[in-house]
Amino acid sequence: MRKINFAGISVVLVVTFFLIAPNQSFGNEHYRYKGRSVWVDFWYESGTVYGYIYISAADYMEKVGPGRPTESQTCYVSVWLHDWSTGNDVMDMSGVFPIDEGEFIWTRKYAYLNKVVSMYDWVSDTMKDVVINLEWIGEDEIYI
Repeated sequence: MRKINFAGISVVLVVTFFLIAPNQSFGNEHYRYKGRSVWVDFWYESGTVYGYIYISAADYMEKVGPGRPTESQTCYVSVWLHDWSTGNDVMDMSGVFPIDEGEFIWTRKYAYLNKVVSMYDWVSDTMKDVVINLEWIGEDEIYI
């Protein structure tokens, strides 16, 4: 019977990992994010239908790996509605959308988002336009 040298095998595995890992994506990349964001969520109820609506908007710089950071503005929208009398979902859609010039405005105490997004509803298997017209107003500075 032949003995297996576990110390030798573990050294080979460790050396192999450190030779391969820098070329693979094992959490080796650096990700940096800097910016401002606002969000709002609503609990919706009407008759037998209830649901949750969430909207956020962000103005940020991000840097992934080497190179220059990129500037972005995006909004995230999620809508979920459920009818408790039938036990079925009425609407289920979400998505991330780029924000065009002038659709998202910031000041120290004020933020405004005015955008129309086209979203896919998984329940009805159709595209729906969602109109977003929100204002965030603060008595103090909006937290960043």
